[in-house]
Amino acid sequence: SLIGGSVGGIVVGILVVVIASLPLCCGILKQFGKWIGAASIILGILAIVIPAFGSMGACGPWVDELCSASCTGCTSSQRSDIGALCNAVGFIIVYLGAWGWAAIVLGIVGASLGCCVCCGCCKAKMDPPSAPVGQAQQVGAPA
Repeated sequence: SLIGGSVGGIVVGILVVVIASLPLCCGILKQFGKWIGAASIILGILAIVIPAFGSMGACGPWVDELCSASCTGCTSSQRSDIGALCNAVGFIIVYLGAWGWAAIVLGIVGASLGCCVCCGCCKAKMDPPSAPVGQAQQVGAPA
């Protein structure tokens, strides 16, 4: 089904946005910011293409059913032509009509947040080391 790939892309996109927001917006896990940022970029891009994988997987069984229902069957060239047409139409349908556009939006936002985490923007910026606690500080000139 075409909607399965879109749902998968949306779920991955939502997870990427939430996980990338932890160090960026909340300051949580910022010591792992570079790893989280790199994973967010990779998974954000993956969320964009997951619906396309779903549309490609849906065409094979449909072509088999169509050719078996035909009285004369299909030649291998007809089968490949029908499969190519199905993939092209399925690609358009999955991104425009089956919520694939939401996976694109969430993937772009997730990858962008990952870039911000890698750059140390907002609360993902590592704090400078503070002075050690308990050290005596000298005031004035020594006697």
